[in-house]
Amino acid sequence: MNGNNGKNGKAFLFTAVALACFIAVFDALWIILPKKSFSESENRMLSPAPKLTWESISGGGFGDAFESFAADRIPLRDSLISLRTEEKKLLGAKENGGVWFGSDGYLFLKPSAQKSASLARNLNAMDLFAWEHNDISHYALIAPNSFCVLSDKLPANASAPDQKAQLAEIAQNLSDVKTIDVTDALLARKNEYIYYRTDHHWTTLGAFYAFSKAAEAMGLDVSDVRYSAYDVSASFEGTLASKSGAHGICDTVSVCSPEGIMCRVDIPESGKEPSGTIYEKSALATKDKYALFLGGNYPLVRITTSSDSGRRLLIFKDSYANCFVQFLLPHFSEIVLVDPRYYYEDASPLLSRYGITDVLYLYNLDTFNTDNSLADALH
Repeated sequence: MNGNNGKNGKAFLFTAVALACFIAVFDALWIILPKKSFSESENRMLSPAPKLTWESISGGGFGDAFESFAADRIPLRDSLISLRTEEKKLLGAKENGGVWFGSDGYLFLKPSAQKSASLARNLNAMDLFAWEHNDISHYALIAPNSFCVLSDKLPANASAPDQKAQLAEIAQNLSDVKTIDVTDALLARKNEYIYYRTDHHWTTLGAFYAFSKAAEAMGLDVSDVRYSAYDVSASFEGTLASKSGAHGICDTVSVCSPEGIMCRVDIPESGKEPSGTIYEKSALATKDKYALFLGGNYPLVRITTSSDSGRRLLIFKDSYANCFVQFLLPHFSEIVLVDPRYYYEDASPLLSRYGITDVLYLYNLDTFNTDNSLADALH
């Protein structure tokens, strides 16, 4: 008995010392490691340190705020999240953080529930906008998401909505806006690299196939246009890798720049000087390499080009348009992009201000299904 007690005592002492050392190292890392306000891996602001006030204590808000603050600043947090994700995958988990684990290294963002009321309001606003400005051509390109086109890579029993049916319903509810359905064009190329594995966007190649379909619908002559295509990064880990904690696979970012076309890019509310390129090359040194295209999302972007087409395009968009616009440069003398999520004014005056001849709505379907800002920008 005494021998066993001695062994148990030594085991307890060893555990206590090991735990104390772990806590000491953990505390030291907390003090030594720099405190960040932004997480590049998750592409979001971290929770700020809560203010200690009587109101926050008595109302119970301080405890919740401090818990979020502490959780966001756990030492080696990204590594711990990745380790936990790998453990869950080994145990057979099909998802983590709202992201499905697909085959061939693909990650898929679980779709949001369609907001029927907002969707109906946006479609009505689009039709009314087209009716009010019937001297302008109006188009809508709503892109299917990767889980629709690459459905054969989804995990077993993943419950995904029928986006083909949703897109058909959207087309039926638009009478004055011409819809451009690119689903079949993308499905025909599903074995090619048309969506990123670790990010929710389509690739430059995917955007090109969609553009080819749009060019037919919009009457764009592509016969004499030449592009210089090249890879600019092979180390892109996108938002889905960050959300899920699944790392180890990198995507390649490419550009397809039209030859012989010059442009000037003005982003009024960015504080940036006008640029002679749509590519923000400094983004390649950051986590969010997709920001290479236009530098990210802004309320308003104005691009003037050397094209003599005389056509001027207004795009209402989400981030899918950012890498799509490179294909439009040879075909429009001016392109104005409005992101209704950040643009809080009536967009109607832009039509006369810039002499707009064409309007294009360019979204991915998951964003379009949940958007509650487009109708406000239109009226």
